[in-house]
Amino acid sequence: MKKALLSLAAILFALLSCAFALADTEENMQIVYAYLTETLGYNRAAACGVMSNIQYESNFRPNAVGDNGSAYGLCQWNSRRQSLINYCEQNGFESWQDIYGQLGYLGYELENNKKKVGAYLRALPDTPEGAYEAGYYFCVYFEIPASRFTKGVKRGSTAVTKYFVKYGGSYETYTVDFRLTGGAGAFPSLRKIEGVPVNVPEDEPALRGYLFTGWAEEANAAEVQFLPGDALTENRDVTLFAQWKRAVYESLGYSVSEKGIEIISFSPGENQVSIPEEIDGKPVFAIRSGAFAGAEGLKTVIVPESVCEIDEGAFDADVTLAVVAQSPAHEYALSHGMKTLILFSGGTFRFEGELLVLGEESFFATGAVNADFSRTGLLRIEAGAFSQCEALKLVRLPGSVNYIAPDALPRGITIMAPEGSFAADFARENGYGYIPDP
Repeated sequence: MKKALLSLAAILFALLSCAFALADTEENMQIVYAYLTETLGYNRAAACGVMSNIQYESNFRPNAVGDNGSAYGLCQWNSRRQSLINYCEQNGFESWQDIYGQLGYLGYELENNKKKVGAYLRALPDTPEGAYEAGYYFCVYFEIPASRFTKGVKRGSTAVTKYFVKYGGSYETYTVDFRLTGGAGAFPSLRKIEGVPVNVPEDEPALRGYLFTGWAEEANAAEVQFLPGDALTENRDVTLFAQWKRAVYESLGYSVSEKGIEIISFSPGENQVSIPEEIDGKPVFAIRSGAFAGAEGLKTVIVPESVCEIDEGAFDADVTLAVVAQSPAHEYALSHGMKTLILFSGGTFRFEGELLVLGEESFFATGAVNADFSRTGLLRIEAGAFSQCEALKLVRLPGSVNYIAPDALPRGITIMAPEGSFAADFARENGYGYIPDP
């Protein structure tokens, strides 16, 4: 009983400590904001950028210690810590360890040895863009942490979404959509916040016989406008179309046998390579060990259905294979745990035989309109099995299915299954269209 009471007391003490800490944080937050806007005269956006950095540096705790004891205070001063102490002693502050002395020194730095940062903050507009720029610039040129440019992006975003809103501001949101123009890949829409850049995905779509060159705001554009990883900065809705060029095969090393062409090597240079179905009129049927291993920068290999032999070690494990569903290349990718893009031109895709489980991304970005599994012994469909299958309208399932993950199937499709089956009940209970399978 005594131990239980002690444990309860410890829990209550911890809860009270957390409550007081939260209260202190909020109070300090208000003190910092008032100092930045009233004493230094910064506008709301500039103040929010500084506050975002202070959150990440110390969470508004003037006694915060970091960098193994070498950094201290609101802004985690390290090499300038002695200057902080000297300033507080010379300007009548009770302690260099309290919030008021540290804010005084922050203001001093922004007007003296960091005056370029201070001038930049003063020139910013009181907008979401201004808040983002303040958070980014203060991180990169005042705080200067490790990975400062990456952290600057995060701190700039927090300045807008948290602090600019907290102090009465607002922002618009926009949508960035992607159109693959015949290619395969998973490119869900992106949400862009006013004033905050959003990056084009690093992943690349794939299209048989072509190489992806980038994105533009119209199909078949004269020039590529955006590459993977580029930042979108304009505040508007945008639709980006995948751009393609016909593949050339000079980068492929191959040998010729009685059966046809065997790919034996690859000369790096492109992020993608599209293997042709035939070379000089001979079918490409094999990819030999090491052919694509160690190819620096290679992300995606598009493998035609003609390839029926793939040796162990043909690819590095982090390469994506763009393949025809149920082809030997698809089976190789699944058995080796590789990410796949399914190349398919539409219509109905029928599966037969031993297929018990559809795992995550089993049919990643397929262009199939209908998928028929009724001639399989399928038991389970796992989450994400049909990732980004935007064209899919109907899935026909056998009565053997006994589990479907909540987000396994795209919304808006119709399920065809035997009446009274698990799949039929799943369709009705989860708002999918349903057609009884006679």
